[in-house]
Amino acid sequence: MPRRLLFVVVITSILALSLFSSCRRKGSSQVRSFDSIAEPIESPGWITFKASARINPKALFKDYAELFQLTSGNEMSITSEDVDDLGMTHLRFQQLYKGIEVENAEFRVRAKENVAISANGKLEYQFAPPTEQPAVTEERAIEILLQQLPDVRFYHEEDVLADLRREPDARYRPKGKLVFTELPESSQRVLAWMFRAYTTPIDRSRRVYIDAASGALVKELPLLPNCFGGGGNTTFRGFQQFNTSRVDIPNAGQNFILEDDCHGNRLMMLRPNQVAGTRDVFDADNNWNDSDISAVMSFYGLGIAYDYYSLQHGRQSWTGSNRDMGIINDPAEPNARGGSGVIWCGSGPTNSPNDDFNTIDIIGHEFTHSVIEATSKLSSDVTKESSALNESFSDIFGQLIERWDEKNANAEWIIGDDKGCGVGATCRDLMNPKNFGHPDTYKGINWQSPPMVVDPHVNGGVQNRWFALLTDGGTGTNVESKAPFDIQKLEINRTSRIAYRTMAYYLTADSTYVDARNGSIQAARDLFGVNSVSENQVIKAWCAVGLCPFSMPNQADVFDRPGGNPNAASPNNNNTVSGATPLPTGIAAVKVGGAAQIRWSTDEHPRLKVPALNIFPTNDVDYFRISFPEVDSLGTLCFVPGFAFNFGREVNARILINGAVRKTFKQVSDFKITLSEANVDDFVLEVTAPFPGQVVEYSLSISFFLRADASCLPNEPPARWKKIRDCIACDLDVLSGIKRVILEPDYRQPEGVAAKDHYFFWGGKGVLNIPIVIKQGNSLTVDLVDDAGRTVTSVARDSATNAMSLKKPGLPAGVYSLRFRGFGNGTQIDVKAPVAP
Repeated sequence: MPRRLLFVVVITSILALSLFSSCRRKGSSQVRSFDSIAEPIESPGWITFKASARINPKALFKDYAELFQLTSGNEMSITSEDVDDLGMTHLRFQQLYKGIEVENAEFRVRAKENVAISANGKLEYQFAPPTEQPAVTEERAIEILLQQLPDVRFYHEEDVLADLRREPDARYRPKGKLVFTELPESSQRVLAWMFRAYTTPIDRSRRVYIDAASGALVKELPLLPNCFGGGGNTTFRGFQQFNTSRVDIPNAGQNFILEDDCHGNRLMMLRPNQVAGTRDVFDADNNWNDSDISAVMSFYGLGIAYDYYSLQHGRQSWTGSNRDMGIINDPAEPNARGGSGVIWCGSGPTNSPNDDFNTIDIIGHEFTHSVIEATSKLSSDVTKESSALNESFSDIFGQLIERWDEKNANAEWIIGDDKGCGVGATCRDLMNPKNFGHPDTYKGINWQSPPMVVDPHVNGGVQNRWFALLTDGGTGTNVESKAPFDIQKLEINRTSRIAYRTMAYYLTADSTYVDARNGSIQAARDLFGVNSVSENQVIKAWCAVGLCPFSMPNQADVFDRPGGNPNAASPNNNNTVSGATPLPTGIAAVKVGGAAQIRWSTDEHPRLKVPALNIFPTNDVDYFRISFPEVDSLGTLCFVPGFAFNFGREVNARILINGAVRKTFKQVSDFKITLSEANVDDFVLEVTAPFPGQVVEYSLSISFFLRADASCLPNEPPARWKKIRDCIACDLDVLSGIKRVILEPDYRQPEGVAAKDHYFFWGGKGVLNIPIVIKQGNSLTVDLVDDAGRTVTSVARDSATNAMSLKKPGLPAGVYSLRFRGFGNGTQIDVKAPVAP
């Protein structure tokens, strides 16, 4: 196939360059930049301030608004202030635009003696939304909400537990709040009405967003993370003593109830529905017999979780201010969930209480969801790493609470083991996540990648293993990264303090794994000192799961050195479009400037790699340019060219075509772009640091691919099949007969391009039946897609078996494809498709 290979431009620049040279502190004529107030920034949003800067923590964003690119209309408002047991003050700031919350754009600032020490968070830089005022009223938005959640009653969102003790008011409607929220799978924000809709039934509770301009549904997010997760006998702890209360029950007189009010608050066991006019679980003589065994177990577990946080971390209840806490055994609940001070424990598949979702570790897990809601506020948005961290911290503290209750007598790392981990059960092993199909390495085998459906319990396995290794120690080699590790055991009272401090004081709603790593390192420094044994083991444990701290450049890359740029217009740097570094266009190795020889590969997807690039110093800019190969022999109208980019680090990027910005990407390490234009004269990629003042080491990998345009392929099935089958460089796969398929995202493919569709030819006779056997993997959903891109039918894996079958009767003859989603990295399946002619 004739190809005229590529001539590439990559632009690497810093957001708003003027910030680093012309920022002025309010009320001062002195020119300032991040370099003048902070140490070099290696992770987006993580700042260590220079002691000499003497920054007022409360005035940080006012005095340095230009540095943080807080343009007109934007401000940072203090939402909380707390002093910890080390005497450090923690301030939490929320970004507002003209008084409206920019959702999840927040910063945490730490200070001592009114001098800022460090800060971390995420902002929307130069934020100027197209819509500033709602066209849709709150009343109209509520009407739309009721269309999304029909036939439900709402609890008061300010105090769900209080409402649970009585029947919900059928007239109550949740209050709307205007926010600028991100669109799904996009960094673009819209003005929306947000409703925290706690409902009965509770599993329909959602955070619902209604576009304030159009009234369209923007998105729904779960409010309560869904976790598959006197004296009396308990299910898993034998006979236990506990505190109860005595009250007058309507129509039943004086009775004892499962309510402990001896802590200055109330810990209570409630029924899912009223009995005798109350939801309290009551008993006449305070001798709770076996008919109450599951309720007693839940109530006992709630008290254990409360006591753990109180005695080990000085935290009174989930809020820290000793708010009431409730727990409910609900036979209609298929698992367990927790949040807003309430825990719901579901029943197992049998009539025995021994498989109910109320073991100590599960209750501790659900209790921690409420603690997270009051501290870091980690999001439950399953498309983000914050949801995996939410589940992981809940797993970690669920295990810590169980170990504390058992006094470490039966030390193990398996969530849910007391109720059994047989076929179809949901358990998680913190030390060995792969035992239950979860990843033990960041973005490694079993990791689930957006935009597919992600189970956050799965991706939480990486931090789970980090914590287990940190606590128990261990030596070995990561089989995926081939990196050896030797981690010294730290006492559990040390590791629990590190985890708690990370969760409570260093993370925000949108935090990522990098944030969790950085936060835990800083927490270890706070608690045990800089370069302490504890800090070093924290770092080693992160390296063992594929998340070593980033290295920082200390000199400019080769294209920004004297004579290093092979462009006569700008021989000393590639900081302008006109001075762009020309990369080779063919397969012959070419030495570019002072760099090593580079060339395009001759693989199915031609690939070019440029190593050792960086954004250094903070005012650096790099440019490169791309031309497309000829694909006439394949029919350019039906096969659209594209490029897959990978940088090895998170960057910001923009695509410019013929001088106009076509696409913008924020904080990404890889992405794809396709181009429908027949003639693209000038293709430019701009890469910037994700955070002002950050310096970044990165590499550049560009892979060429073609994508079939279904709208212009031949309609006649045999001709259509031949076109698809013969497309060599397309991002697709062809199925015929039995085939082993390994499912990976783009960033794990050797050539950087994963198959989007897996095509097969169907003759139209009988019932289509495609057996699929999962040989390795944790989850899978398969969609059958027709030639117009419409989903015909779908099938999802049943956790009790590795075999699936996609069936569709009456399917006309034609070319169809399978699309796989919801899988973990490295999933291997055997697919038996119809044999093609």
